[in-house]
Amino acid sequence: MRRAPQGDGPGSETRDKKRTRNCNWKVSIALIIIRAISAREIAHQGPCMELSNRQVITLFPSYLFVGKLPDLTLCDRLEAGLRAMKAASEASKQDELSFMTRDDIWKRREMKELVDIVLPESGKVLDFYKVKRDSHYITNMWGNITHPNHQQALHTHPNCLLSGIIYVSAPKDAGMTMWADPRPGARMLEPSFSEMNLHNMGRFSVAPE
Repeated sequence: MRRAPQGDGPGSETRDKKRTRNCNWKVSIALIIIRAISAREIAHQGPCMELSNRQVITLFPSYLFVGKLPDLTLCDRLEAGLRAMKAASEASKQDELSFMTRDDIWKRREMKELVDIVLPESGKVLDFYKVKRDSHYITNMWGNITHPNHQQALHTHPNCLLSGIIYVSAPKDAGMTMWADPRPGARMLEPSFSEMNLHNMGRFSVAPE
């Protein structure tokens, strides 16, 4: 009579399950023993080794350059120009809550004072980044007039190396402008922090002055 192969016949499935459970049990115990021995050996070795010459290297930084106009009356002139455009319906977008000019207002005479500040200041930023160039120029510029209960959605500014914003006029309780980390996947796994600072935050806000 042929002997049934191991695992064949009545009750073989039960025996296999028992063997599997026993194997799993043995493996688990073995892992626990290994960990216990490792911990005991480390305890006998004394204090753990520590790194020397520690340093923190900033990678892929995003800088926010901030400054104030030397002559605040320029803001009054800029606001007058923007409101004149709104009155003339010279808009790329307009509704009950917001007005947005066309994006080429740097060509307008009433914006020349601002352009004369933006170009040299942006040149200093490009110098800071050591950007090689023959020259630099403004690709687009526009103005917004918004209702107190309106806000701009998060967005990017394509076709430019630098982008900026100037607060021409704002009430004391105006909402803040927020910058968000633009790197894809940078916040896919985000732990809890004991406190937020410039080294761990994914968003940064600035209130208009």
